[in-house]
Amino acid sequence: MSKVSILVPVYNGGKYLKNTLESLLSQTHEDFEILIVDDGSTDNSADVIKSFSDSRIKYFKQENSGRPAVPRNKALKKATGDYIGLCDQDDLWSEEKLEKQLAIFKENRDSDIGIVAAEANMIDEKSSIIGRIKLKKTGYLGPEEFFLNLLPEDFVTACSVLAKKEVFHELGGFKEDLVGTDDYEMWLRASQKYGFYGMEECLCSWRKLGNSLSSNRTKIYESSIDIINSYMTKERARPINEAATKFYMRIFGLQLLNKEYEKAKASFIMASSRAQISKKGRYLYKVFKVSPFLAYIIFRAVYLLDSERV
Repeated sequence: MSKVSILVPVYNGGKYLKNTLESLLSQTHEDFEILIVDDGSTDNSADVIKSFSDSRIKYFKQENSGRPAVPRNKALKKATGDYIGLCDQDDLWSEEKLEKQLAIFKENRDSDIGIVAAEANMIDEKSSIIGRIKLKKTGYLGPEEFFLNLLPEDFVTACSVLAKKEVFHELGGFKEDLVGTDDYEMWLRASQKYGFYGMEECLCSWRKLGNSLSSNRTKIYESSIDIINSYMTKERARPINEAATKFYMRIFGLQLLNKEYEKAKASFIMASSRAQISKKGRYLYKVFKVSPFLAYIIFRAVYLLDSERV
């Protein structure tokens, strides 16, 4: 059997933590450890964790860092498994997640696959399913294809990932100065060497908290700009420019949803300076120049129709 280390950073997660740990402990593949790093919680998180007597749970507490990558890296350093799984304090796993993903690695043992990911249910505060987070691509992607598909949009849900431990160790762990984009940046670095396998199956649930999905996504995209630009190289300029154009058009759409019209205009100009924009994108911008609000109505309708893939 293959041992798995599951990294669980916690900060004031007492409300959902019991359900999260129960979902991890229910795995049909039983050779794993759960490494919980408490980032200075002030609620009942410690009591919830200590209520479990399973020896596979290992609990560590530190002073608050305010950055999720810090407890993730601490757990990573203590990991003894051959594979690494990621689960935040309010995520849920299906009981066959590890078994099914380890089977993919076994079936492709001679390949360059370093990361296996699945699709995810999106749940609300009451754990009711409110959407599905689909993978942009399923099946095998080689490193270059993985990179060029990932650059415009982070389509990998962190809690759906199972990765070889060597991926994280070779890359030196998560960038601790990033908040909200540390996992995306990690996948981009991994795609420079490792292949990817996407499973067209929901194996976990990601909890959406807060009211504005589009606003949250906009912040994530805006904080990813420097990451995207760091991959602009002359030898791969054309495909990267095309990917970056798609990235900036997504920001344009999300800023349009948030009625941040000046920002949206700047994002469109940035997109058009890199590569050819699709006919739909050019049409939407023509409408936008005449009436930003009409463009907002049109895009909002399209966005809601595509709400299953968020």
